Amino acid sequence: MSSLPARTFVLPEMLNEWPWPRVLNPHADDAGPASAAWLEQFKPESLAVQKVFAGGNSEGLLSSLAYPTVDNQTLRVACDLMSTLFVIDDYTDPEKSTDVQAVVDRIKDVFRDSVTVRDGDVVSEITRQCWLRAKEISTPAQQERFIEQFCDYLDAVVLEAHDRDDDNVRDFEEYLAVRRDTGAVRPSIWIAECAAGVPEHILNHETLLTLTTCAVDLIIISNDMFSYNKEQARGSLHNIVAIAMKRMNLSLQEAMDWTSARHDAVVDKFLSTLNEVPSWGEEMDARVANLIDGLGYWVRANEAWSFECPRYFGKDGPEIKRTRLVELISAESGARNGA
Repeated sequence: MSSLPARTFVLPEMLNEWPWPRVLNPHADDAGPASAAWLEQFKPESLAVQKVFAGGNSEGLLSSLAYPTVDNQTLRVACDLMSTLFVIDDYTDPEKSTDVQAVVDRIKDVFRDSVTVRDGDVVSEITRQCWLRAKEISTPAQQERFIEQFCDYLDAVVLEAHDRDDDNVRDFEEYLAVRRDTGAVRPSIWIAECAAGVPEHILNHETLLTLTTCAVDLIIISNDMFSYNKEQARGSLHNIVAIAMKRMNLSLQEAMDWTSARHDAVVDKFLSTLNEVPSWGEEMDARVANLIDGLGYWVRANEAWSFECPRYFGKDGPEIKRTRLVELISAESGARNGA
């Protein structure tokens, strides 16, 4: 890599052998704009919402790629949920742990009381309205599962803030355990679980747990690679690439390649586990197959969306996807662009 220009790195190829292609939900032109119109009412009141809109409603694109086979109502819930998660992420990212804890406590209260309007608390009100719509596509058991997963995500956001306060750099396994929650992938996959209608006792079968964990890991590992440039520009160490550099004294390119190898190993594990999924009868097997497709499409969606939206690469996403060459942005540029 010595021939590369200074402050440039190569983004490794990923998912070349992944069986699930890029597919866009046919309801994208309906659900996405409807969700954006809903979120628009909060835009003047919240910098975090303004940052979401600065991305050109890319959350609608992500949802339409991640859930290409769900109906219009379910896709609308998915779009709202993606926007909600990005608002929470952008709202809490720069805050101290005490402030993040206060925000998290208010959001959790939404699940105890989803009737009361949260006037003046934009993040909680966005979450409340999203949750009311999500309840319409789910059973009480599925709702309990969502609350548990969403609260795990919120608790992890607080833990990330503590690490930020203390400049704490975890090792790879510790970080991965936290990142599985801070990435909010499990609450997102919940949409696919609802659509497939797989009961909890089957969701908790060891093969489906392995497949789900692999999908989560693939999404968060690749996301850390895609987002590294933005993260380093604002000094964040909550990133696998940054951890590999600091903990193992690797160069940036070496850390990228090391992270890519971890990603490829998880791909192999996911694909091999497919052969171990048992049968629960024709009807349930079809539901399980739909869920597995949901996991596969989510992994592909994360990769495709990262190059198609401006969140990580600005307008250069398509070119970076082709060349794999990324130029490091400075901290000043990162701050100016909302990194």
